[in-house]
Amino acid sequence: MQDFLLVGFSTVLLAMFTALQTLYQRKAGASLRAGMAFNIGMGLFGAVLFWGMCGFRAQFTAYSAAIAMAQSLLVAGYTLIGFRVLQMGGMVLYTMFLMTGGMVVPFLWGILFLGEEFTLSRVVGLVMIVLSVVLFNSGSGRPSLKLVGMCVAVFFLNGFVSVLSKLHQIETVHPTVSTEGFVMLVNLCKTACCFVAWCILLRGHPTPADLPNRRLIVIMILCALLGAFSYQFQLMGAVRLPATVLYPLITGGSILGSAFLGLVCFHERPSVRGWAGIALCILGAICNAQ
Repeated sequence: MQDFLLVGFSTVLLAMFTALQTLYQRKAGASLRAGMAFNIGMGLFGAVLFWGMCGFRAQFTAYSAAIAMAQSLLVAGYTLIGFRVLQMGGMVLYTMFLMTGGMVVPFLWGILFLGEEFTLSRVVGLVMIVLSVVLFNSGSGRPSLKLVGMCVAVFFLNGFVSVLSKLHQIETVHPTVSTEGFVMLVNLCKTACCFVAWCILLRGHPTPADLPNRRLIVIMILCALLGAFSYQFQLMGAVRLPATVLYPLITGGSILGSAFLGLVCFHERPSVRGWAGIALCILGAICNAQ
């Protein structure tokens, strides 16, 4: 029961993070420059926060650092693709592939490589949640093959981010840092990757003119808090919950939480398909938790 509560807390915080991220984008824009500034600032705030939770002592192992850097490179990859997809008007498709990849890839990995139990109820639950993602994010026109190809890449990139998180938490051969230390390393690596990407893609390091205003900094700090603690709870759940249960529940909970906060905070009413997706999401989460 405690493990499911951790997943519940993680999804609630993740939904709040998504709402604040949407608010940030509405105020700062969705340009590559704004996105990079957001991720650099959020990564720094998150790293300092969890450094403090580690007693301001550095935690480092080669294995944890390698996993953290690999995760950050994957995240940087699908983030950069996301900006290109946004320019092509395919953000709905991007969101759909991002969410399903983060659920389906670790689900299959758990069965094929971790020896996790294969049950009919979990498969039915997974299919229901996949359908709920499709329904909740439906409405885009017919995409081009190039757009679909980029979204398929996003599917696998985000999926292997989840796989790496799980592998780090169950590692027994190589020494690893604590959960708090790993969150700190992930945030540091994310900051470094985004800074390098900024220098390469935008042809210059950030200047004082690129700094967000005070209101945006407050939103950024809140996002860092919510995102980092959500990830910490997710990592804690990954220690004992199988991947076939954990990641579908996180995806399903994120859909429910995002729909609720979208309605309350932004007055975004789901369409008929959206409501059908929410209903399927609830049923899928129940089946998956069996």
